[in-house]
Amino acid sequence: MLKNILVLLISCGLFGTALMPWENSILRRENQAGLLPEETLAGGDALNQQMAMISLGGLRSLVAAFLSLEAFESFRQGDWHGVERRYKQIVTLAPHTAFYWDTGAWHLAYNAASSFLRDDHDHLPMSEKRRLYREYIDKGKNFLRKGAATNPDDWLVQSRLGNILSDTKRYPDFQQAADAYARAKELGAPSIVSRQQFYSLARIPGKAKEAWELGKELYKTPDNRLPSMATTLFALQNRLNVPEKDRIPFRELFPSDKLARVSFINQLSNGLGYPTDGIREALDALPPAPEKKK
Repeated sequence: MLKNILVLLISCGLFGTALMPWENSILRRENQAGLLPEETLAGGDALNQQMAMISLGGLRSLVAAFLSLEAFESFRQGDWHGVERRYKQIVTLAPHTAFYWDTGAWHLAYNAASSFLRDDHDHLPMSEKRRLYREYIDKGKNFLRKGAATNPDDWLVQSRLGNILSDTKRYPDFQQAADAYARAKELGAPSIVSRQQFYSLARIPGKAKEAWELGKELYKTPDNRLPSMATTLFALQNRLNVPEKDRIPFRELFPSDKLARVSFINQLSNGLGYPTDGIREALDALPPAPEKKK
């Protein structure tokens, strides 16, 4: 595959040379603005950074697409160093394509990280597996942080950053996640991002009031009236000792005992760290579930 790319580069060399003054100007501006990754490409790689940014001209996106096929092949082979190297090259070529930042981060923080805990790395001691698991999660987060910095006006990259920062299995930072979701919301993200901001705020010590006020506003829209949101709002009202007159009524949150029972049990057992204030007591106070007919 790389040989094919090199043929493409050679065939486009003359065209790239003609565009060199214009491309040089763009490269300088992008570097000065801090829009390009700091890492240079591997010294032994036939595709170097200057050729990528100057000689390719308008073909950068095309070559990035070719390299994404190379990255997929590295993914299939479990070559995580190769995946990382290819995606750094890809986003150098196409720094404003959100898909590449999102996919690269996913491969690093999810596929690569999880692979070190599976059986195919049994030759490694558990301490090393855990170290590599954490290392590749951090690589994915940092990759997406650079993507967000490079694309500050792209709500999708900002929301994906929020997703990875709020993942409870990937060493979450709920404050940073809430900030990323807030930024995405400012940029026009759909309503699901506001809900995600709410769930992140609800898990930050000292942010219960801010979370409740946001959730109460969101709950006015029927599409946001999900069981997890209703249960979290119920718990936040208990944590804040919200006066009865200011609360969302119990039956507005849970139209039936069955829904309340299922929602409470899920919140107590899902391991996501959502607030549970008063939920156990409310569950115990519900009428017993009707016995199933035999």
